[in-house]
Amino acid sequence: MTTYPSPSPAQLRTAFKDHGVRFVEHAHCSPGRSKWSHGLRAATVHHTASRGPSSDYLATHWNLPGANACIQNGTYQGNANDGKAVILSWGDCWHTGEGGPWKGVAGKDSLHLVSFGIEVESLGTRPDITSAQQETVGRILASLVDLGMPLGHVHTHRDWTDGTAPVGGYPLPTVGRKMDTNKRWYPTSLWHDQAVKYLLPEEMWDGVVPLFDNVVKAEKQHLANIATYRLACRLFDLGHMTAVRPLNEQGYPVMGMKHWQASKGYTATGTYGPIAHTKLFG
Repeated sequence: MTTYPSPSPAQLRTAFKDHGVRFVEHAHCSPGRSKWSHGLRAATVHHTASRGPSSDYLATHWNLPGANACIQNGTYQGNANDGKAVILSWGDCWHTGEGGPWKGVAGKDSLHLVSFGIEVESLGTRPDITSAQQETVGRILASLVDLGMPLGHVHTHRDWTDGTAPVGGYPLPTVGRKMDTNKRWYPTSLWHDQAVKYLLPEEMWDGVVPLFDNVVKAEKQHLANIATYRLACRLFDLGHMTAVRPLNEQGYPVMGMKHWQASKGYTATGTYGPIAHTKLFG
């Protein structure tokens, strides 16, 4: 049985910041009712079918917000706001309407309880979304995936409803009003690819602190051992190396050490010592 994350508003804020999402919270931002008590299982990308501004309407028109985030379009909102996300709710909200069921994810007409809804300011014609909007959506999706939501559950609204069902059931009349229920808008594959671009790399270091003496020995004798491999992995995770060689081939990472030393204001000799060991591994 799949276990889905139930992130708090604080966890979502942190994830968004870690992934470089430009966002502000709307004055009426809601924590949501269920707070993902059923798990955050999917993310639905919509378009607003309008030039905007759309965030105020989505935040206040219904008893719950009409999306979790509204992504502003610089063509309509000005370049300074292009791609900025306005957060309307940190929990469940109205946005998917009738559709489904989606086996193992959501029952009929209930996807809004488990899906993060993203409204992109767009008329629904190509090309009228900006590269900044695409980037922001990608960063938000990557944040959700790194929190534990399956990447394969990124989808557009038309994946939930084919546009033929009657309006009704929920306050948000999605069917028959918006073109994101047919094939004229951007495909799911675009948003999937955008998410992949902004996923954080998995950490290579296994969390085991290498023995100081073994690192120094490898440095002096030009050896490749588990200690130098763990040091290289740690430097890679911190952004001081672009690649790590296999376990039995990774020698003492002198260039990575020089890069780390320079970033800390030390003389970049590349030599390993007790201070470096403590700073890098605690």
